[in-house]
Amino acid sequence: MEFLNLNDLCVVYLEKHDEEPKKDRPCSRSMAEIYKKIFVGQKVNKLEVADIARLVLREFLWCKLEEDQKIFVHFGYDYYMFIGSSEKPPKSIIKKIEKMGLFVEEFESPYLPDPEEESDAQ
Repeated sequence: MEFLNLNDLCVVYLEKHDEEPKKDRPCSRSMAEIYKKIFVGQKVNKLEVADIARLVLREFLWCKLEEDQKIFVHFGYDYYMFIGSSEKPPKSIIKKIEKMGLFVEEFESPYLPDPEEESDAQ
């Protein structure tokens, strides 16, 4: 988001099964507030994106975050996050991510819309 100079992302898909987060997994106060208020079409800032990622990875909810074809954040099975952008990030950003213990691979998100399905729907 910083690389693309974006302040927020949009919730474009959401699955939430309960009104309140279940108590069987760790959940901070800010995560619980986001959980209660999140909705499709909502703009979320950088701090909220981090809490949403925690909520998804702890299986409280599932969602897709995107912004105007510039960036997407999709979540998959086994703690995968698919983060893509319209511009290739410089190597310095890749190195910074890898120093955090994360893996960076060039890979297309399996959660992107299928162009054939979109053209069939129109």
